[in-house]
Amino acid sequence: MKDKLQKAKDILDKYKQMHLLNFYNDLTDTQKSNLLNQILNIDFDQIFKLYENSKINDDYTNSVISPMPYIEKNLLSNDEFQKYYNIGINIIKQEQLAVVTMAGGQGSRLGIKIPKGCFEIETDPPISLFEIVCNNLKKVREKYNITIPWYIMTSEENDTFTRTFFKRHNYFNYPSSFINFFMQEKLPIIDTDGNLILEEIYKIKQASNGNGNVFSALYNSGSLERLKKDGIKWVSFSGIDNVLSRPTDPVFLGATVSSRISDWYKKCLQRRSLF
Repeated sequence: MKDKLQKAKDILDKYKQMHLLNFYNDLTDTQKSNLLNQILNIDFDQIFKLYENSKINDDYTNSVISPMPYIEKNLLSNDEFQKYYNIGINIIKQEQLAVVTMAGGQGSRLGIKIPKGCFEIETDPPISLFEIVCNNLKKVREKYNITIPWYIMTSEENDTFTRTFFKRHNYFNYPSSFINFFMQEKLPIIDTDGNLILEEIYKIKQASNGNGNVFSALYNSGSLERLKKDGIKWVSFSGIDNVLSRPTDPVFLGATVSSRISDWYKKCLQRRSLF
């Protein structure tokens, strides 16, 4: 414990966060251990790079902003439509596609206190946002006799409820072995003065890291390795609240794979050092 405490003090002193130990002597041994472990596992470099970047006022005065490349499905010729459809269907039939649904949020803006994906639209019968996504996957399964792996990103706040919700609904009659849950990561909350905040005297306050964390969360959860082992080459991402999303649309998939959009997006990611 003494070694951990000294390491924590060295880190906190370097980043001017010694206030996190203000109540250390009042804690139980378990609480002390939990707080020290939390401090030692925080990437303070990352936190303060993000904090400093948030204070930068970007100047776009001389920048040229242009729209990303896009394809309008309803303007495709019959030949183009068929070309993209064939490419997409081939990927689906060869079981090279997986779907990732980002569902880490709570439904507070929808007026509910449960995960957003559990929100039910008042149809007859009512249908949840999760079931809408699942119905798209089931249509592919029924039509082509293949099962698309479904990865669902939850958060620490809603993971247990989400898993229980799926069990209670019998996974919407989709094979449970093809439904994979992984949690998005968290970042400590920092105030406007650059200080980390204590939620309890033994616990640093954290919040979910947003949908942009999906790539890191896939990797750190081991899900990315599983995708590779399963021979997945393409992944369709969408938020749970995008009820109009069609993640298994073969034309969309084929157009993305065969067009410059894919190359454009990869370059954007590389510029942002995501990979």
